[in-house]
Amino acid sequence: MHQFSIKRFSPQIDHNEIIDLIKNIKQDEFNEKLEPETIASLQNLKNFFYSKNHQSINFWVALNNEQVVGCIGLKLLNDSAAEIKRFFIQKKFRGTGISRALMTAAFDEAKKEKIQTVYVATGSINERAIHFYQKYGFQEISQKELPAGYVFDPLDDRFFVKDKLS
Repeated sequence: MHQFSIKRFSPQIDHNEIIDLIKNIKQDEFNEKLEPETIASLQNLKNFFYSKNHQSINFWVALNNEQVVGCIGLKLLNDSAAEIKRFFIQKKFRGTGISRALMTAAFDEAKKEKIQTVYVATGSINERAIHFYQKYGFQEISQKELPAGYVFDPLDDRFFVKDKLS
């Protein structure tokens, strides 16, 4: 059984380890390149995932023996909505509860931020993620139902929403 811990991002955690995790998953599993915008957001987590309300960075990592094996970010869109971004788990750690623990960390923070609605997106090729989101209570919506300010990933074609978090 794998042991893991969930920690909020801090400067002591290596950005490059997070970038490598995401790059390896995108390349090895989905034959996709890591987009320059994704790399930029990961190199600048402090600004991309910053919460003015709590003066914290809304980005968490899952660690196994101090190695990053998963991550998730909560990007605030407005006073009542946010989106889940950069949600990745190393393949050998899937099914261990890390996905649920990371999503719980993001949702707990969303509730503190008084967020009522959370959005998430993925590509149709990622059936495991789609199943996870549906199991977690997300409802599928069309792209035109996404709020202003939503940051689109060109590879995403499935969109989900979860309302009434409180």
